[in-house]
Order: sequence, then C-alpha cells, then structure tokens
Amino acid sequence: MKRTVFRRVTAAALACMAAVLGCIADGGAALRSNAALDPIDEPSKEYAEAVVALVNAARLKEGLPQLPILPILLNASDIRAEELAVNYSHYRPDGSIPDTVLLNEGFFFAYIGENNGKGSTTPAHIAEAWLNSTKHRNTIMNENKQTEYTHIGVGYHYDEAAKMHYWNMLLIANYEFGTHQIYDDQYLPKVDHADPDGSMTINARDASLILEYSAAEAAGVEYPVIYSFEDAADVNSDGSIDSIDASIILCYTAAKGAGEDAALEDFIW
Repeated sequence: MKRTVFRRVTAAALACMAAVLGCIADGGAALRSNAALDPIDEPSKEYAEAVVALVNAARLKEGLPQLPILPILLNASDIRAEELAVNYSHYRPDGSIPDTVLLNEGFFFAYIGENNGKGSTTPAHIAEAWLNSTKHRNTIMNENKQTEYTHIGVGYHYDEAAKMHYWNMLLIANYEFGTHQIYDDQYLPKVDHADPDGSMTINARDASLILEYSAAEAAGVEYPVIYSFEDAADVNSDGSIDSIDASIILCYTAAKGAGEDAALEDFIW
C-alpha cells in the first residue's frame, strides 16, 4: 500500500501547489533556482561527487558518456587544489607540470587534462563556471582531441589566510588493448533522494528536471540521465517519475524559502 505522509500544508505550500499546476498546464516550463549551499569549510569527497554528477549530466547532453571517478584522481586533485593557493597556474609550485602529481605515484595514463578554478563556494557554482567557460568546457567535453577521457577526479581546498576557495579537476584517458581501462575502485557518484541533479541542494532545478524527464517519457523521447537519477527523482517512491514528484519538491522548497521548519516528508502524499 502506498504510504501517505501529509502532515501539514502551509500557506507557502498551497501557493506552491497552485504554481505547480500552472506550470504543468503550461507544458512544464523550465524552473530555475539560484539557491546555493553554505560556504564549504573543508575538502570532502561529497563535493567532488556533486561536481562530477553535474559535469556528467552536461556530457550526456552532448552525447558523451559519463566519466567514472577514480579515487587516485580525487587524491591528486585535492593536492593540486591545495597547490593552487601557492601558485595558481597549470604548473606546480616546484615548476613541474600537473602530470607529475600522478606520475610520481607510479600511476600512468595516455593523456591528461586539467581545469582550475577559484572563488566558487559550492560544487554547483564551480560546475556552472567551468561549463560556461569555453576553454574549460572544451576540456570537459574533450574538444579537438582524438583520445577520449575515461576517468575524472575533482579536488577542493579552502585557504583560510586568503579566504579563498580553490578547485581542481583532472581528467585522464587510459586504455588497455584499445578499450577503456577499468579499475576495481572506479565508480559513478550516486545522487541523493529528491536531488536528481546531484547538486547537494534540493531546489526548483530538481523539479524542472523531473518535469522534463516525465514529458520526454510521455512523448517516447530518449532523455539521458546520470547514474541513480531515477531513484532520486521518484520522490514519493511510488514507482513513477511525474509531476507529483516535482510538486513535492516545489512545495518543500517554497516552505523552506518562507523560513518554515519543513521536512520533505511533510509534503509526500
């Protein structure tokens, strides 16, 4: 039996429901939010996974495969992010090229690409900055290169003295006998429940993606999604991804935006 957990409906939620119904009637117009996380205090694998989820979604839209995370690349990117506080460039503080952060550990590869960034306070902000920059986007999409990237890592460092956030992305191409090298510890990041875009923030963009997915499915159009999107998007766990899931998110975010002590479960019916 489907669970019913609709504890309270606030004024903000009611207004939200009306907006949702209007949006659906209008053909599911895209909804956007500029909501951001609180400033990041320390490096975390979670932030790296959020950036990779957002980047992989952009790659899928370009017909490119998702890139799995490789733990050694996470470690290397964390080192490079910390080094950027000393020397913000594609050269390491000792003057060597970024490749050495992996080569010195005995890890070899066919090709490597790097993106650097600073100032962005959240995974969503840095992903957007890189994807909106032609140079950085070309690195992510591997433009003008014959060798396709196979793995990715992202690192983060906050420099307390300078009050500055530093980010690094390493992408490698590695092949074995002409096919992508597969490592035992590689993985695709799993996005959280009700956060299908993987940004670590439940917001209107998540609702928009759900509406887009639902519309594409109804029209029989393929809609590529990142790993675990379907589980995250089925907010009420009824086995279907539809406008109800989107409305739950919108009602929840409206209540939170109104300063209410709301929980997602309060709006699941």
